[in-house]
Amino acid sequence: MLEVIKLPRGGYVITSEGKLVVQIGIPPETIKDTIKLFGEALQYYIVPKRLIDTTSFLNTAEIEFPVYYNYFVKKRKTFILCAKEQENILKVLFKESLIGPEKIEEDDFGSNVECDIQSEMLFFRRKDQKNKNDLFETENSVEFINIEKDLFIEDIKITRIGEEIFFFRNNKQEELVFEGKKLDSLPYDFSLGLKKPFDRKKLENFTFPRFGFTCLGSSNGFDPEGTTSGFILWINGKGIFIDPPAGAFNELEKNNIPISSIVGIILTHCHADHDAGTLQSMLRGNKVRIYTTKTIWKSFKTKYKGLLNVDDNFFDSLCETSFVKVHKDINIENAIFRFHYALHSIPTIGFTVEFENKTLFYSSDTFVSERTKLLLDEGIISKERYNFTMNYFKNFDYILHEAGGGIIHTDISFLDFETRKDQYVYAFHCPEKDYLNYTNSHGLKGNLLYPKQGVENTVSIISQKRLSKFDVITSVKLFLDLPLRNIKNLEYNSEFEEYGPGETIIEEGDTKNKDFYIITEGYINLFTSGKLYKEYLVFDFFGESAILTKKGRSATIIAGENGCKVLRIDGQSFLENIKDTKLHDKLKHLAEIRSKDTWDIFLTKYFEDFTPSMKLYFEMILNYEEYQKGTIIWSNENNQKGFFLIEGRIIIETKNKKIIISSDNTKYLFLGDIKNILLSTDNTIKEIKILSEKATFFSVAKEDIKNYFYDYPIILPRLSYYTEIIIDKNGN
Repeated sequence: MLEVIKLPRGGYVITSEGKLVVQIGIPPETIKDTIKLFGEALQYYIVPKRLIDTTSFLNTAEIEFPVYYNYFVKKRKTFILCAKEQENILKVLFKESLIGPEKIEEDDFGSNVECDIQSEMLFFRRKDQKNKNDLFETENSVEFINIEKDLFIEDIKITRIGEEIFFFRNNKQEELVFEGKKLDSLPYDFSLGLKKPFDRKKLENFTFPRFGFTCLGSSNGFDPEGTTSGFILWINGKGIFIDPPAGAFNELEKNNIPISSIVGIILTHCHADHDAGTLQSMLRGNKVRIYTTKTIWKSFKTKYKGLLNVDDNFFDSLCETSFVKVHKDINIENAIFRFHYALHSIPTIGFTVEFENKTLFYSSDTFVSERTKLLLDEGIISKERYNFTMNYFKNFDYILHEAGGGIIHTDISFLDFETRKDQYVYAFHCPEKDYLNYTNSHGLKGNLLYPKQGVENTVSIISQKRLSKFDVITSVKLFLDLPLRNIKNLEYNSEFEEYGPGETIIEEGDTKNKDFYIITEGYINLFTSGKLYKEYLVFDFFGESAILTKKGRSATIIAGENGCKVLRIDGQSFLENIKDTKLHDKLKHLAEIRSKDTWDIFLTKYFEDFTPSMKLYFEMILNYEEYQKGTIIWSNENNQKGFFLIEGRIIIETKNKKIIISSDNTKYLFLGDIKNILLSTDNTIKEIKILSEKATFFSVAKEDIKNYFYDYPIILPRLSYYTEIIIDKNGN
């Protein structure tokens, strides 16, 4: 009998009489789970069928850190069971993160910058840093095994049959026990599932700083007790993710911070503990701008395009990119940034920021150690680069410096220097216990701090004034195209209101309250017919339908458990100021389309974890259509719309199969080639035709969904994946 243990971050570990056998699925940071549960990482791993989980958008084959742990800590190889086509993808990924890119782009550098990144990378590949002739190669640490063949781990045989994985011992099938239940096998394809429920935090009077930072994680990729380093840098009340850890959006949601407050991501380098959350954020959130060098961006795309089965153009369509040059000033949100290449095993950027006479330094991963002098002595780095790495950070007001130790990171003792009273050093990328061990055994010379995680511990270097009415209104995407004079009129006819925990704001059926509301703090619960339907967060809005339809309220709105604050806009003023604008037409259309029960479509997997605003903006582009039997709604010549099946039967014809779909078992299935619509790829669906006497659909026009995709890239992988699954599993 074998025991199956589900890991908190996803994936399963198989044990035999307490002995580790194999792990199935490798989402980011599951190595922390196994170290916490078993005291070590496993040596054998099975890569699941899907390399990206389409609910969380996390990599399910994060092999980097298990391989690092086994090779550098346990001095042994890691064995990866995967399909042959997956092997090639993972080899490229691992080489890019371990060895680094083959070429450093000349465009990365400003004028008069001397920096030999390739030679520095070779130094860090040495098995012994004093021996330049013995370099680490990927095959030293990992071996790939074809999952189509049987594998023996001691006396246990692992066999994949179709979509299931079976275990045998002495030619007899082994029984699996999972949470007290007996199983014959485990699925080869699995989902990380829904995110875990959480309690929302109550933040009293929190405003986004004018300049400051919020720590999302402060530890490294091996610490089972800590979250991997990453933070939000706040400038003028707008957030920039710096290497967001996996699940960073959950932290925002727990704190009622809207995704729309994040306007950019700085990608420092392509190690999994720094870029896994970046990939997730690009796919999960609103469209943002990526700041990095051309070399790092190319490396990122090379690393992940195989996992997603896309080309380079896919990444460029997900985000806007601003390529930075090292040691050259760049203005980001009215702050002056200057990037530099850190001293690390692969191309890595750190940066400095100057904003309103305050300065901040971020090291990223870098090598500040007694052994750094080895690079100087061998002529790999210049004296100027050595002094920059070892001392330049000491000139800044706020210093966010990694202190990971080991052979490629910074020794925390070098961060302990005599600071000014108004100067602060934060030790990132190290376990808190390591920080405490150092501080308890040494008398600190200056303000060396350990960053506290969470929005409630945000370091506000320059405080933001309280949000004005104008700030609130202009933070809502809905009003972006409204003339300034109309916005000022709305501002004049609005008031802030505060509601206690569980207090009713709107009552279902009420015909007197015709006002429009924007949430400014906390969250609300929306109920229909006494049933909780969804939550609304900061900068979400409600109340527009009753104003336009002149009907009673369609739902009850109740303040969340910590209460909420809203900006209440007079309904008549709202109506007058959107009159004769595109917004009026959009909202009128929204009210009309909602009469067709559009809410049900957002209960499907396509829209799982979408914010209320993301759902509403999609609802605005839906249309209702009916077609008669024999109508062809999609072909090579007729591909200007996508469809969601409401009622009826249709037949889909691809190049090699035909599939009959009925709304009886696949209601709201998306129909059409979304990649063809959004990316102009070759059309993979020859024809979609109506089989029933009549069929009804929600449709989306090509230009409308392209505009939506520009703001919310998540729609592409969601619509493509779930429809492809249906087509793969059905028809002949």
